Amino acid sequence: MSGTLIDWSSTFYRSPELVTGRTVRCAVDAPLPAVAFLERVGVAEVQFTGELAAAHASILWDEIASWRTSADGGAGPPLGEELLANACTADGFKRAAELGTIGLGLVRGEFLFAVAVAALVNQQFAGGGTVADALASDGEWRTLCRLLADQRLRRMLAEQLMFILDAANSAFPPSAPVFVRCFDYGDAYSGTGGGQRGAALLLDQLPEAVGFLAKIVAEAQARHAVRYVFAMPMVATYAELTETVALAGRGGVTFAASPDDLTRPGFGWEVETPAACLCTGLWSDHLKREYGIVPALCGIGTNDLTQFTLARPRRKPVRLVDARHEAHPAVLALLGRLADDCTGRGISAVLSGAAGEDPGYRAFARQLGFLVSCPIPALMTAAHDRLTPVLTQAVAADRLVDAYGVADAIGRGINSA
Repeated sequence: MSGTLIDWSSTFYRSPELVTGRTVRCAVDAPLPAVAFLERVGVAEVQFTGELAAAHASILWDEIASWRTSADGGAGPPLGEELLANACTADGFKRAAELGTIGLGLVRGEFLFAVAVAALVNQQFAGGGTVADALASDGEWRTLCRLLADQRLRRMLAEQLMFILDAANSAFPPSAPVFVRCFDYGDAYSGTGGGQRGAALLLDQLPEAVGFLAKIVAEAQARHAVRYVFAMPMVATYAELTETVALAGRGGVTFAASPDDLTRPGFGWEVETPAACLCTGLWSDHLKREYGIVPALCGIGTNDLTQFTLARPRRKPVRLVDARHEAHPAVLALLGRLADDCTGRGISAVLSGAAGEDPGYRAFARQLGFLVSCPIPALMTAAHDRLTPVLTQAVAADRLVDAYGVADAIGRGINSA
């Protein structure tokens, strides 16, 4: 690690020369645009402090800085298995394709925004003040609100987002999936309290953002041959899906009625709640019957799914034995139910949570018929990972004596792999 160490300050937005070439130390809950800004101005490295070592700020840094590992131009070791990538930048898309991935299984909207807004920090709002001022005083959620209300900056933000999404088409062949999940923010960003997150928060407090990003994805689909999918985060009800369709429709966006229709974006959602695992089939049937929409792809976020299924902290385990609790039989059983719904309806599903970085879990996901998506750093080590069968993981996660009855509890005839 190189560069003199310095702590992050929002004043660096106005004086990037103070951090260029240096190592910057950030709290693990640092604003996402700050992390994107630091990469943009060429810091040597970012260090994160705090208990939640896998929080979004460090995940974003891993994604946007991963291209640096390919400075020698090498493609890296062959993957040895079919995988998609979690990425959010043009350089990241290119690197993912170089590694041999078949598409993008998770393009986080909040990461896209962080990367895009980092290019706009010196722009002025019509009412005064810069984007950097807004980020420093209001945070990213309220800055997004202000950008959408300022017509000039709204256009500039759209151009930055389109530039990034255009790069996916340059990196991947026709029909390759590009799963774009709408902005997933929570109370830490909005400051509203009440426990809202994901689709519920967006639809309640910033529905304009849903139509805004849906239109950008639709415009990307209209001019490119890869399969862009617009998806909502943390869906828990059918009403959230229909409200999303209505918001997109007000902006002239309609979704594809078949997998072969590449003139319109696909529609999907992130499966991060037990409700979504149990009702994806039901919701898909109603969307087809009422709107003529055939869902193109569902993402699977194992981090949040595990949290809501087992009442566990999202990242920091309560006890050491909980460290692999994504493999708890209850979580595996929910995934089995989801697989039945998707397979019977021809819906693709991609597992993109942290559990997908484990080769044993990947093997289980493929047995269910799922695609698997990993961050680029995990892709670069995938060929060398040691496989622990998911049955073994399930026994440890639930502290069972042995695997007796586990396969039956999961509800799938899984094998030892």
